[in-house]
Amino acid sequence: MTEQIHPITCSQRLKIVQLLGNNGGSMSEIPTPDYSGGSKRLHRSRNDRMIMGVCGGIAEYFNIDSIIVRILMFLLAFSIVGLLAYIVIGLILPEE
Repeated sequence: MTEQIHPITCSQRLKIVQLLGNNGGSMSEIPTPDYSGGSKRLHRSRNDRMIMGVCGGIAEYFNIDSIIVRILMFLLAFSIVGLLAYIVIGLILPEE
């Protein structure tokens, strides 16, 4: 038997926080999902960069931690294709 999982809405999330409390934190600490649609674009990050900002930009686009992207890029860098791909992506992607 497969159980379906449905995401909660913002109003449901606020009710949960009101019921359980927010442990002295403010409501601004709860991230609000971006449903603007279409405004998200792939770019090089200015804030989360080590070399060219490619990994930080990819992480922001997919909404994941940049460490995960950096580890994957590090593993890909052992092949010449991965290293060349990083350089090409860094030159093609616009900066934030």
